[in-house]
Amino acid sequence: MSYRKIDSSLSPIEKLGSIEEGTGFRFMDLDVLGNVFQIFACPDCCDKGLNLYEIPKKKMGCASCLQLQCLTCGWIHDFYTSANSSTTYDVNIRLVYAMRCIGQGYAGARKFCGLMNIPGVPTKNNFHKILRSLKTTVFKVAENSMIAASKELHADDRADEVISCGVSVDGTWQKRGYASLNGCVAAISIDTGKILDIEAMSRFCKGCQKHEKDNRESPDYLLWKTNHVCNSNYMGSASAMELEGAQRIFTWSKEKHSLIYSNFYSDGDSKSFSLIENAYIEDGIKVVKYECIGHVQKRVGTALRKLKKEKKLGGKGKLTDKMIDHLQNYYGVAVRSNKGDLEGMKSAILACLFHYDSSEGREYHTYCPDGLDSWCKFKLDRAKGTNTYKAGAGLPVSIIKEVKPVFSRLSSDELLG
Repeated sequence: MSYRKIDSSLSPIEKLGSIEEGTGFRFMDLDVLGNVFQIFACPDCCDKGLNLYEIPKKKMGCASCLQLQCLTCGWIHDFYTSANSSTTYDVNIRLVYAMRCIGQGYAGARKFCGLMNIPGVPTKNNFHKILRSLKTTVFKVAENSMIAASKELHADDRADEVISCGVSVDGTWQKRGYASLNGCVAAISIDTGKILDIEAMSRFCKGCQKHEKDNRESPDYLLWKTNHVCNSNYMGSASAMELEGAQRIFTWSKEKHSLIYSNFYSDGDSKSFSLIENAYIEDGIKVVKYECIGHVQKRVGTALRKLKKEKKLGGKGKLTDKMIDHLQNYYGVAVRSNKGDLEGMKSAILACLFHYDSSEGREYHTYCPDGLDSWCKFKLDRAKGTNTYKAGAGLPVSIIKEVKPVFSRLSSDELLG
């Protein structure tokens, strides 16, 4: 049977069987939507050509009130472009949530709607009202998610039993440069990769700023001070937020999640570890510090870029950003592929450095792995008995002399062991 015969034998419902039912929001041009309704028939008089209008007075933020009219019989039907969820329309809630997720506020929402030619945005008061409502909901969802993540580490019938586990603790700030007023510290489970706890920290309170110059003995100030809930929960430098946040998270881990974070996987910040090393000393447990491979790998790139800038080692044929990326990635591969073998790990780290030192007149492939699985094309030629390897220019000896101390420091027994 031909395609046309098969297609003609199917009912309209069967033809549309592969089309999914549409859900969610779409950007829709009202002119396009109006042309679509022009082909629809009026449910009362059955005449085609329904007209679509917008009622500006009934507009609720990004939710528009549209009206269908039949000019023949006068039939009218009003509807909103978004569902109403008790307090406001869903599209307004999603707009506020989306703006906050990308770090924007009311001004950002107005700019976005203006550029997208969306006539309407929630008023400033409604925007912040939705924001306050979202804050409560998001906090509740986050808390439930972290409780569920902590329960995954326990046996099903022993959720209240205190157990030990490993976590990676890291901080982030609202803006770079250690000048941020707000920051956040998170503890991530090494076993599941899920967030177990978060401590949001702030050095700023809008209410306190507003009343900063008020008379501290006036009745109005005293009344405000009595009822004020301060948003600031930290006093100190932005750089020390991560240290303070880590200490708080370790302090309440037993009470909050019945967990002891006995293994601390860090990014090399010894100050943070010094504050939490004895967090469980009353239980006879001393926190053990481990270096995170990803963070150590990142430190290779940071150290080489700093070296390049200070010693002016950049330029064609020298320590370029591309070369630094290669050395950093090979360092990570060398460490991950030799777990449990300290000597093999150190040898692999040196191999990637000397490999890039090799040129047509200098063959330093002694440390490169042998065999058919070798990443070194020189050694791969040896294993296959071929001669396809073509040596590059290699890094200059002067560059290698500057780079080698960095690799020696980051391949020490103390760090890798």
